[in-house]
Amino acid sequence: MATCLLTQGTTVTVQDDLLVATTIGGTYSLSITGAAKENIERTDFASTAKEYCPGLPDEGEVTLNIRSQNADAGQDILDTMDGDGSIREFVITDEEGYTRTFDAYVNSITENADANNIWDKSVTLKISGGVTKAAP
Repeated sequence: MATCLLTQGTTVTVQDDLLVATTIGGTYSLSITGAAKENIERTDFASTAKEYCPGLPDEGEVTLNIRSQNADAGQDILDTMDGDGSIREFVITDEEGYTRTFDAYVNSITENADANNIWDKSVTLKISGGVTKAAP
């Protein structure tokens, strides 16, 4: 029987200056691009077609969509990271306790405001290194 993994209860944390995991409040959606590998050509004179080897994976990016909150410690850390270029540990935890842990820096922050709506922002994180998935 199929089960449903709901998004409610998902948390995203970032390490603060004291290496304490701090929840990024207001997060309402996220997307994770999958790892992509470079194609390293290894064709030679004996080849009958192009030949390739996989290169190192680029783990991609994570985009967080967040409802802006002026006094949120997690959002404050993201704003600081955007300015100083620091790399920190992030952890995404689903409702069942499975985690995705990775180091990343803030690549961009886009803030949005529409009439008759609330402020929100889109934060793009560039993953540096690998992503570790773990069961609870």
